[in-house]
Amino acid sequence: MMLLIKAERSNPYWRMAYQLLTQYAWLTLAILVSLLIRIRGDQARASLRIYIPTLLLAFVCILMRAIFLPASAVPLVFPPTLLLFIIWQSLVNIHCRAQVSRADLRYMWVSVIVMAVTAILSLAGYSMIGVLLITFWTFLLALLHTITTLYYLMMRYYDDRVIRRKARYHEENPRLPLEDKDAFIEVTWLYDLLRMAVVPLMAIYSFPLSALLTSRAYQLSMTGADLMKRPLVQSAGLENFTLSKILLVMALFFVFRYLIYLAKALFRVFKLRNMIDEMSNSSLPLKETDVNLSLPNAIFSLLGWILYLIVAFAILHLPLKAITYITTGLAAGVGFALKDLINNFFYGIQLMAGRIRIGDKISCDGVRGVVKRVSYQTTQVEDEDGSIIAFTNTDLFSKKFRNLNAGRNYELVKVFVSVRYGTDFEQARQLILEALKPLMTKDKMGRDIVDPSFPIDVRFDNFGESSINLAVVLYTTVETHYTFPARAKEAIYNAFNEHGIAIPFPQRDVYIKTIPENK
Repeated sequence: MMLLIKAERSNPYWRMAYQLLTQYAWLTLAILVSLLIRIRGDQARASLRIYIPTLLLAFVCILMRAIFLPASAVPLVFPPTLLLFIIWQSLVNIHCRAQVSRADLRYMWVSVIVMAVTAILSLAGYSMIGVLLITFWTFLLALLHTITTLYYLMMRYYDDRVIRRKARYHEENPRLPLEDKDAFIEVTWLYDLLRMAVVPLMAIYSFPLSALLTSRAYQLSMTGADLMKRPLVQSAGLENFTLSKILLVMALFFVFRYLIYLAKALFRVFKLRNMIDEMSNSSLPLKETDVNLSLPNAIFSLLGWILYLIVAFAILHLPLKAITYITTGLAAGVGFALKDLINNFFYGIQLMAGRIRIGDKISCDGVRGVVKRVSYQTTQVEDEDGSIIAFTNTDLFSKKFRNLNAGRNYELVKVFVSVRYGTDFEQARQLILEALKPLMTKDKMGRDIVDPSFPIDVRFDNFGESSINLAVVLYTTVETHYTFPARAKEAIYNAFNEHGIAIPFPQRDVYIKTIPENK
């Protein structure tokens, strides 16, 4: 059929039909190639089945519009044809829903919605608009399949290449802390670029590109271009609110998001490598809390998004009156909570400047946990039980928080133990010290769990009611503040049992002088 139409391309009518069929063949091929790349086995056959109704309907639209039926007959044939395809597509979707991927099933349910809207338009007398809608969705479906395939190949690239490169990077840089998602930026920058910028940009511009291809297929290219450039708001000073510029602003959002992420990640690597060079005499790996990145990250984010807003305002040519309204609204909002907002803002800057860092352990208002996020208004802390608690920056200062990681990263621990009167105190002291020696190991960062510069001290604490109370005083790392005392108590208890040293407990002797006669 395409060869016959090609022979008559001198006729504009047949030229449009040839163009439609050529594009239809290209779109069908794009969808089939996508399915072959992404899907295997029985799932491929089921996926192909659910696409047949939509692809066949697009072909029927081309035949009815460009080959067989005149325009006057289209409103008579199109609605019942659409009804049959809606039923067919819905039944196939339900039957194959367990065998196809979520993305393909989602696309085909959208096809059902498009068919239903087209049927309503056709019944209302707008058959041509319905045909354009079906064509638009076919183009969009092919572009979405291209994006889905790109995402699938990107994930395969991540599994096959990036993970191995990350492992090799970890071996080559053992001293770098590699817990954060941006720690491997030197390896993952291309993957991050595709994931954070390229794929979203393709998704955004797939809609106007589909509209443009549809208008050109029906020789309506000027209409498609006009639609993209037509102001959405018919008001003085808002002529630049066009679809094309709004899409450009949306696309720039993802571009700026990636650039901000890239700047923060590269600065992190630069800062950490400088610290490694300064600590060249030490063999211990760095921790994330050894360098303050909260304030630089906040500065990069603030400057980046301010620049984005400036660029967006310049693209849209917002009038001064609109900017005045926005500024007035912001000023009024700040005025209602001026004191708290300003206090939290400046306290947040102080915190990010070095008071606390992401990963620090802090204690505040009876809560002891790890700092997960510091912003201009709040600080989020993960409690020991895993729950997240948010402190306003003002509350954090007013309640006199303690940064447990500041300074030496060691914390004072006291373990209390009792022995009965008459026990050789020096023997008990030596048993305790010997029992704790096996526990004085190193953590995963290579640090001593017990601070070697402050030896373990066994002190005579007090004379108890039925015992001599001893206090075992030592400095342990902040991370083992809870676990080490429990292990120490167990070791001391076992050592005392082995050497016959008793740990007394309160006892009471009751003397009965007389017993009542009636009892």
